[in-house]
Amino acid sequence: MDTSANVITTMGIISDEVYSDQGQGYFKNKNELSANGIEYDIIDRIDNSGSDGLQALLLKNGDQYVIAFRGTEMGSAKDWFADLLAGVKNINPQYYSARKFVNDAIKQYGIDKSNLTLTGHSLGGILTQQVGASLGIKGYAYNPWGSDALVKYPQNGSLNIIARVLDAVGIYNSSAESFAKENIVNISYQDEGLLNGDILSNFATGIISKHLGKFIPIFGKNVGLSAHKIGPLNEAIKDYNTTLSHFNSNVTYEKLTTAYLSTAMIHKGQGYEKLNEEFKKIGVFNASNNSLNLNVLTPNSLITTTPNIAELYALVNLNPFIVSNISSNAYNELEKYKDEYSKGYIDDKLRMLSKALVSSSVFGEYYKDYESGVELRLAFDESGFVTDSPHNQFIFGTNKNDTIQNIKSTLDKNTHTKIYTLGGDDTITVLGGSSYIEAGSGNDTIDLRNITNKKSKNEIYADNKNAKDDENGGSDTIYGSAGKDTIYGGKGNDTYYVGDKDIIQDSDGEGSVIFDNTNLYLSLVA
Repeated sequence: MDTSANVITTMGIISDEVYSDQGQGYFKNKNELSANGIEYDIIDRIDNSGSDGLQALLLKNGDQYVIAFRGTEMGSAKDWFADLLAGVKNINPQYYSARKFVNDAIKQYGIDKSNLTLTGHSLGGILTQQVGASLGIKGYAYNPWGSDALVKYPQNGSLNIIARVLDAVGIYNSSAESFAKENIVNISYQDEGLLNGDILSNFATGIISKHLGKFIPIFGKNVGLSAHKIGPLNEAIKDYNTTLSHFNSNVTYEKLTTAYLSTAMIHKGQGYEKLNEEFKKIGVFNASNNSLNLNVLTPNSLITTTPNIAELYALVNLNPFIVSNISSNAYNELEKYKDEYSKGYIDDKLRMLSKALVSSSVFGEYYKDYESGVELRLAFDESGFVTDSPHNQFIFGTNKNDTIQNIKSTLDKNTHTKIYTLGGDDTITVLGGSSYIEAGSGNDTIDLRNITNKKSKNEIYADNKNAKDDENGGSDTIYGSAGKDTIYGGKGNDTYYVGDKDIIQDSDGEGSVIFDNTNLYLSLVA
C-alpha cells in the first residue's frame, strides 16, 4: 500500500474538494478537478438528493480512477442520521448506495479494481473503510470513525452478538478485515488537547470500535474540535511534507509522528512546539533535501554512554530524537562545552530520559533539569518539591549562571542528592542530607553550612570532573558542612571553609583555607 507523501497529500485534497458541491450543483457544470498538481476528469457523480444523502465523485487520470465520498455536511440531517446509526445501531444507511455507485462505475467504465482508489473524510472515510474492505478496493480515509464493526459484524442483533463473542475468543475471522490490513489507510489528526485531536477517529473510535486497516496519526497544534475538519488535517500533512523533505526516505510519516508523541510525553502540552523549536535550532529547515537522518529514542534504545555531539545534544535538551548528518550551529556551540559533561552526568541524565519517556511521575526519586525545564516529580506528590525526603534527587543545571538552592534530603546511607551545574558562575545551597556535586567550570559558590548533622558525607568537585578533577580554572568558594566533606578544588584562586575531618585537594595551591575562623596556608596536594 502506497503511503508516500504524494499519495496521502493528493487523496486528502480530493477528500476536501468533494465537499465543494454542498448540494448546490457545483460539479454539475464542472468537468475537472485538480489535486496536488494532478488533473482529474470528473466522469460521474451522485448528489445528495437521495433518501440517504450520499454524495460522491468518480475521477479519472489516465488509467487511474478515484471515487471520493463526501463526509458529513453540518446542515445535513441525513448525514448526521447516518453517523448516529453507524455508531449506535451498527448500520450505515449510505453504505448500500455507496457500494452500488462503486459497482456501477466498475461495470460502466470497465475499471479494474487494481486501478481504483477510494477516499473520503469523516463519514466519507467510514464509507471508504467499509466499501473498500468489503469489495476489496484500496482506500484512504481521513479522520474516520473506526468502522471495523460495520464490516466484521452482521447488522442482525443476535448474529451480531454471536460474531462479537467468536471474535473475542479468536475464532471469528473477517476476510474484509484481512484485506483492509494491507489496503486501507486511515489518517488521523492528533494533538495534545483533551480530545487527543480528532474526536471521531480517536476518542469515539476507542469506545466501541476500531479502525480497519493501517492507522497513521498526523500530529499538529491543539485546535480543539476543529481537529476533525479536513482543512487542519491537510494543513498538518503539508507541514509534515515540508519537514520530511529534508530527511532521507527512511523517515516516514509514522516516524515523525513517533518523534512528536515522544516529545509530547516529556514536554507535557508542548510536544508540537518543542519539536519544531528544536528542529529550527538544529537547522533542519535549512538543510538540503533528503539529507538528514532521524533516530527516535525509546526507553529501551537510548544513546550510548559515550555519545557523539548529536547524541549529546539530544541528551542535554531531553530530546527523544537525534538528528544526524547535519552541520548544525547548535551542535558546534555545544562542542565548546563538551568537557563539562562527565560520565556521571551522562549516566544520570540517561536515567532521567528513560524515565521521562514513560511517565512524569517517578517512585523513590526526583529529577529536575534546568536546561529543558522538565521535572519528574514523586508520585502522589502534588508539589514535586523535595524537602526532608528519603528519596534520591538528581538535579541538572546549564552552562549559564545557575542558582540551585534549598536542596535537602533525609540523611540515609541509601539516599543521595546529585547536582550537576556545568559551566557558568553557579550558586548551590544544600540544606540537609548527603550530596555529590559537580559544579563545573566558572566561579562557583557551594554552600553546605546549613547541614548540621555530623554524619553527613559530601563529595564536591568545584570544577569539571571526568573520572578525576578536570582542572579547569575558576575562583570557587566552598562552605563545608558539619559532616565529612571531600572537596576537589581544581585550579584557580579557591576559598575553602572547612571543619574537622574534611579533605581538600587543590591542583595549584592558590587560594585560602578557613578553619575555625583561621586562614590557613594552602599547600599543593598531589
